[in-house]
Amino acid sequence: NRVKPMIACEAKQRARPAQVDVVTVVDFRSAHASRYEAQVLLFMASWIQNTGRCRANPLHIAYLGDVPASVTRMARVVSAQLHPVTPMHWRTDHFVGNKLRGLEVPAETDHILLLDTDLLFLGDFSEILRYRGVLAASLDDHPKVSMELWRQIYAGFNEPLPAERRPCMLAESRLPLTPRAWARYQVPKEELRATLPYFNGGVVMVPTAWKLQTRWSNAYHKIAQVIEDLPARNRALWHSDQAALAVAIQELRGEGKKVQTLPTEMHTRWRSLFANTIPLESIKLLHLTTFLHSLQGSRLTKPRLRAAVKDYFTAKMTRRMRRMAMGHLLEFRPHLGCRRYRQGKLNCAALSRTVLDLCEHVVAPVLET
Repeated sequence: NRVKPMIACEAKQRARPAQVDVVTVVDFRSAHASRYEAQVLLFMASWIQNTGRCRANPLHIAYLGDVPASVTRMARVVSAQLHPVTPMHWRTDHFVGNKLRGLEVPAETDHILLLDTDLLFLGDFSEILRYRGVLAASLDDHPKVSMELWRQIYAGFNEPLPAERRPCMLAESRLPLTPRAWARYQVPKEELRATLPYFNGGVVMVPTAWKLQTRWSNAYHKIAQVIEDLPARNRALWHSDQAALAVAIQELRGEGKKVQTLPTEMHTRWRSLFANTIPLESIKLLHLTTFLHSLQGSRLTKPRLRAAVKDYFTAKMTRRMRRMAMGHLLEFRPHLGCRRYRQGKLNCAALSRTVLDLCEHVVAPVLET
């Protein structure tokens, strides 16, 4: 019942001048196609429900494989443009790099806002337009490449090591260092408070003329040439686009181009929900890694989608936040851990209600058609 009035509202919003092309890339080729179908449906549903005047901006869905009928129907509702693309072929065994195809879409403006598909719009994000003329991205939660490896990488490029050092979110928010996460990345703990800028590629605003795709892709292949034999624990270099993004950004800076860090409300992750560093009502773009992880295999239906949403915001997030709370306990800060755990659970419960409402009133009609 809510879809028809939203379509009329959409027409009014599109009458306003466009400022930035909003783009995401989704891969429907894998065994997890139903998960990505659900993610992009909720991506578009939250766009039409929550973004207000931002709907004047062009929305693009670039896709690999066969686009599901539900996505085609939802794209018509939100006036999104669908673009078939081909794989980037960075690696044969991983999806890394495919999202860069989003930088190739025929843009209507002179800027692109490239977003991961596991993202929800929770409000009007027009403040992003303050970052026109610069590359804007947020720092990742914690470094995944050590200073030792960065020295090897930049030496291989015949480039000086960047002078800038930044504290990561774990340090700034006084979050605990869980043993599991640290064993995975093997970055010395002292580098938390003074590390090279390492950006999360889930939200990137960039002028189209800067040719970020070429720089980003070239940086990935250069890193692969510089470090040919790497222990498996350093998977962040091969199974992530973010080290290459950091190098590409540094190259842009070397040419005098400006780079700015996005505020938390423009790229919020789950650790902020736990640390309660930002009120829910202030979040504009919420990036949910492993969102709907339990969805796989068979055809997407409304009951399966609702079950996956509930599983993510209850079982999955409870496990994550319990580990963080235990980390505080091990650091002899049990009261902080308990307080953050309780608040994190409240935040997740509120988000679950919001997303289930999207499932019921916006996504279900396109699934049931």
